[in-house]
Order: sequence, then C-alpha cells, then structure tokens
Amino acid sequence: MESNSAPVAIEHEYFTGPEFVGRLTRAALRLLLGRPISIVILSLVALALVISIAAAATGADSLIPVFFFAFILVLWPLTLFVTIRRRFARAIPPGTRFALGIGETSIALQGPLANSEVRYSAYKSARRQGEFVVLRMRQSSNYSFLPAQLLPGDTLDRLSAGITRANL
Repeated sequence: MESNSAPVAIEHEYFTGPEFVGRLTRAALRLLLGRPISIVILSLVALALVISIAAAATGADSLIPVFFFAFILVLWPLTLFVTIRRRFARAIPPGTRFALGIGETSIALQGPLANSEVRYSAYKSARRQGEFVVLRMRQSSNYSFLPAQLLPGDTLDRLSAGITRANL
C-alpha cells in the first residue's frame, strides 16, 4: 500500500475479447522458450537429433533415436502450448476485466488471477513484449502478463520508473 495507507486508484481497464487467450498463450510460450535453459535444452536435443540422423545414415544405428529426439523436439513446445492455453482459457474467458493503477510506491492490479496492491520493489522489470507488458518478479522467476492496452501513453514509463526507483 501507499505510505499514507490510501489505496492506489484504478486508472485504466481492459476487457478481453475471444482471441485474447491465444495471443497471451503465444506470448507466454515465446518467453518460456526464449529463456536460456530452454534454449540450451532445445539445442542439445537438436544436436542429438543431428547425431542420430548421421549415425542412422551410415548404418551404424537404427532410426529409433532419430524418431525419439524428433518427437521430443516437437512434443515439448506443443505440450507447453496446450498446457498454458488450457490454464489461461479456464481463468480468462472473453469479457474478463483487467484493471491497473499506478501509485507512488505500488501498483494496483485487478484481474482474474489476482486483485492486489504490490510494492514496486517486488518487481525486477517491466517491459513491453508485443501486445503485452511483462512484469518480472524480483525474488522468483515468475512473470505477470498485462494487456498493453492497460498502459497507454506514459503509463509504462511511470511503472518502469517506479520499479527502478524502488530497486536503487
């Protein structure tokens, strides 16, 4: 809460449409697959696939490892996509309201997964990623995705400045 204990006023709101969950799922999947650990894992599986193909081409090995590594390379991102989409679809039906308020020391968030006021010091960063603003938590690898429409004009700059100020 603010230092004077007054709640942060809600400044902006956004109501989801039928395509929102698909866009949110793709944004979350891009973020997850773009993390260094995901890149390393996918690269190692791709390398194992190439080695398996080379071994199978020379007759030194069967095609079973080729199918295994190809299956993993396709199945992992697909499974992530389906899992993320199902969770979001249950929690965020069309017409769901998101709301945001920017205060001096905290941000007020209202949405289907949380209604809270959080101090800026809880966040590491806020950055725009396509149609969303991604808030990264300071003490964990958790992220919050906000519709970019919630942060028109200079609202993202104000949010980022608050996070920077709180983490100096």
